[in-house]
Parts: sequence; C-alpha cells; structure tokens
Amino acid sequence: MIAKIGRGQKLGGLLVYLLGSGEHNEHEQRHVVAGSPTLMRDAWLITFDGDKDKRASRDTALALAREMDLPRKLHGTKVRMRARPQTAARGRRVDVVERPEAGDKGVLRDAPVWHCVLALNPGEELSDEKWRQVIEDFMGEMGFTATADRAGARWVAVRHGHSGEHGDGNDHVHIAASLVRDDGQKVNTFDYGEGHARGDWNRAHEACNTLEHRHGLVVLESRETGGGMSGNSRAETERAKREGRPETERETMRRLVRSYAAASKTEAEFVRRALRDGKLSLFPFYEQGGMSSVRGYSAQLREGDGHRGPRLGGAKIASDLSIDELRKQWDDGPETREDALAEWKRARGLSASDREARSIEDPALWKRIAAEVRDWNKILKTIPPENHVEWAQAAGRASAVFASWSRRVEGDRPGPYAAAAAALARSAQPVRPARGARPRAVRTQTGLRGVVTFLEQMTRVNGDPAAGSLLLLQQMMRAIEAIAAAHAARAEAERARALTTVLRQRLIDVHHRYAVSSGTYRGPAVGSAESRELLARQREGREPWARIAEARLYLDPGLAPTTPKPAPRPTYRPPDTPAYRPPSGPERGPDRGRGR
Repeated sequence: MIAKIGRGQKLGGLLVYLLGSGEHNEHEQRHVVAGSPTLMRDAWLITFDGDKDKRASRDTALALAREMDLPRKLHGTKVRMRARPQTAARGRRVDVVERPEAGDKGVLRDAPVWHCVLALNPGEELSDEKWRQVIEDFMGEMGFTATADRAGARWVAVRHGHSGEHGDGNDHVHIAASLVRDDGQKVNTFDYGEGHARGDWNRAHEACNTLEHRHGLVVLESRETGGGMSGNSRAETERAKREGRPETERETMRRLVRSYAAASKTEAEFVRRALRDGKLSLFPFYEQGGMSSVRGYSAQLREGDGHRGPRLGGAKIASDLSIDELRKQWDDGPETREDALAEWKRARGLSASDREARSIEDPALWKRIAAEVRDWNKILKTIPPENHVEWAQAAGRASAVFASWSRRVEGDRPGPYAAAAAALARSAQPVRPARGARPRAVRTQTGLRGVVTFLEQMTRVNGDPAAGSLLLLQQMMRAIEAIAAAHAARAEAERARALTTVLRQRLIDVHHRYAVSSGTYRGPAVGSAESRELLARQREGREPWARIAEARLYLDPGLAPTTPKPAPRPTYRPPDTPAYRPPSGPERGPDRGRGR
C-alpha cells in the first residue's frame, strides 16, 4: 500500500473535487467509506454515480467541509507552513500548498488541510468494510483519532474505486482531514514520538508497512529492505497509452542516463556523452548564490527542436542516478569538477552530429568484452550477500549494459533487454543508512565500463554477430543469476523473483535464437514439439538454459581462443672460440730456435 500526502488551504474545494465526477467521469460509485464520528451521518453516506449526481454530490461535499472546519473557525487556530509562493502552485480546483524546492526557504502560507491518497498494490481490492478498518487504523497511526491524551481531528475518506480513465488502475481512497483538533490544538505532522519516523510522509509509509502485515495486504518489500524507486505518474502513463508508446518518458530517461553514466569515467564525459547523443537534454542545478558549483541536474527527452515529457531531477529518475551517487563511480576531484562545470555551461552547444562511432565487425571485440564480464562475474562470487552496497552497484552496472544493448538492438521499441535493465535498476537502488552518508562501493564501482562504452560507441554493421552476442548474453545472464542469489540470501524474495522471471521469461528466448543462429544449439530439432517442450521447461526453471555447445562458439576464427605459442626449442650453438694467440712472453727474435 502506497501513501501520497499533500497540503491545501480549503476543505470545500478538495471535497467538491473528491465527491465530483472527475475530469473524465472516472469517479464512478464515489462515496464516503469512513470518517470521524461526527461525519458518519446517513445523509452523507450516499453513493454518487456519474455526472447526473453532480449537484447532490456538491451539496454533500460542502456540508462535510463546513462540519470539518468548525473547530478551526471556533478557536481561530492558524496552521501555516513554509511553501512555494502561491503563483507557483500547480494544483487545479484545489488550493494546493507545495513544499519549496531544496535550498529555497519559501514563504509562510496557510495550510490547514491534510490530503492523503492510499493506493493498494495492482490486483488488490478490498470491500468497503475492510477499507474502513484499514483507514481507521491508518488515521490512528497518524495521530488524528482521539485518545486519552489528545482530542481527535475531523476527517473523511472517499472511495473512488480503481484509478484511471478506464478504471484499470489501482484501488484507492482519498482522505481529507483538518489539522485542527476539536479542542483547537494543531495536529503535529512532524514529531510522532520516540521510535517513529519524523515527518508525515515518512511516518505514513511506516504506518502502511504496519497495516500491510496487520491486515494481510501485499507487503511492499522495498519499504522494508530499502532501495525504492519512483514510479510513473498517472499523467505519464496515460500519455504513453494515448501516443501508443511502449514505455513512459521516465522509463526511457532511466535507461539513457544509466547507460551514459556507466560508460563515462568523469562527470565531464557524462555530460558530453549525453548531450552529443541528441536524445536527452541535461540541465544543471547550481549552488545557491552563483554558478561556480553544480549540486544536481535534471533531464528531459528531446523531440525535434523542443522537448517532450516531464523534466525530472536525477534522484527522481532513480536514487542511484543522483549526482552525488554518480560521482562515487566516477573519477572525482577538484580538477574533474572544474572540467565538468565547463561542460555543464556549454552543454547546450553540443549536437548529435558529434557522436563517436566505430565499426563493430571485428568479432574478436565481442570475445574481449565477454571476457571482461566473465572476470567481473568472478569478482561477484567473492562478495558476501549481506554487502548491499556492492550488490546494488553491481546491479546498476549490469542494468547499464542491458540499457545500452537495448538502445542498439531494440531502439524505440523496448523488449527483453529493456525489461532486464528495468528489473536490475530496481535492485540497484541504494539503501539509505540510519546515520551518515551512503558508503561507496569498491569492488564493483567501475565494473563493465568497457562493455557499456563498447555498446554505446560501436555502430552496427549488418547486425551484431550471433556468436559474439551469445557470448556476451551468456555472461550477463550469469550475472543476473548471481544478483538474484544475493537477494534470495538476504530474504528479499520479491526482487529475486523479479530477476529470475525476466531471465526465464524474456532472455531465454533471445539466448535460444542466438544459439540457433550461431550454430551452437544443442538439443531437439528447432521448431519440433520436443524443442518447444524444452523451451517451456527452461522458462519454468526445470531445465538449464545454457543448452549450447560452447566449444563450437569458437569455430569463428575471430572468436577462437588465443593460446600462447610455445617458446622455440633452443638449438645447440657452440661457444665462440677466439682466434689462436701465442702465449704471452718475451718477443721472439726472427732467428730464435731456427736450425734445431
């Protein structure tokens, strides 16, 4: 269960929207499902359907708002928070109060309205009675209900059913609450006592985890093990469907940024590589008060002379793609920061025509990069499963390989390689330590950089060789198996299952096609019933996926293993004999010894 929290100024506007028909009449069978005692009146528990009940639902919403706002008006309590100026608010129909950007103090604004959305896991659905129990427990955990030590605050929960214009989204409810208690005191949305997270956002996710276990809901594993990743917004998902795109802009940017970062040795190279590719624009965030230091970046997809989709900060694309996390895997120092600053400032002057390209026809190159992955897999065997930092970094590097490979082979129609990159990206999210900064990976920090660079810079000439692709894919699939095994050893079953699924259901078919094309397939006749049965068993994990004759991969002269030539056998060579010299002594006269 996911909680999303916002703040606002007026209860009336919020409740009119929640009990209204929605922008596309998607609020079908909308009704109050739970609330504080004074609001659970029969006249206000009516179910409204479609646009025909617009007047009745509006009257009910305004009556609820008046009842909820009574304590604030009676006691004159003001609830304020630091927020963006009112002109910067992005909400529609509701007076939304948004938190200021990081580093910005913002302005004080009235914000007595608390709005929370609780959404279930896809495929989950609860009855109204079960929802009532979950919501009441949640509001108790968040400090809104009355106890012996505090008065209660007034709140109401409205159920819309499944989200989305066509009702194919998540089952969810909206909770609207006043931040003024019945005795005039303010609800504390920051300090929830010893042993609890601070801040209503953090506390809400802590409470969701408690309720998932208490009520038998699907447990969100990333909340317990750390390393969650931001999901697609509703607008992004609907835009992708409307335009017929197989993935959202956020997912595309995630693959692009990861491949650029993994192929780069420095921050400056990352900026050059990204901007020269021509598919992505990068925008730096400078430290407050000047342009002498970059503290972050945002990215947006290019389209023609403009852009499409949202502009997202690095940490919003993925936690391990923030500028601070990326600098841990690059050569980082004062000089490299200066070079990077110059690149950030001239980034918009680069064009896609500057992209480097080399031929990839030489199959020996494939052998070399497959050997690099094989050596990297040996390093993975030495890492204990509990070393989350190293395994997260390893997953990120492997994800970058598949992201770059997806760009080469799949282009704008993401397939098995993109699916593998996405699954590994979730495993790459770093866990935030209880105290201090996140540690730096050592053994896997720069692994596979040569492989990513190879896939990024080499142009395809008549398609990639099947034998070379099979060599690389085999080693990458073994890397996935190692990362999944580390998840399983840490009892992270959901992530281990996700990696195993993408390997068996998506990559095994690609592996089979490469094996057949390269002539190394070892098994029943291709296309026969036995062959299809073999593939089915491999997908289910009942048969090893590497059913190929590995020795035959090297029949290609370019892929043949290079064996060292034996040293030449030494041949006998007699020692050099100097020319004869008479023994040293007194010089003989010309007639000495003559006539003897």
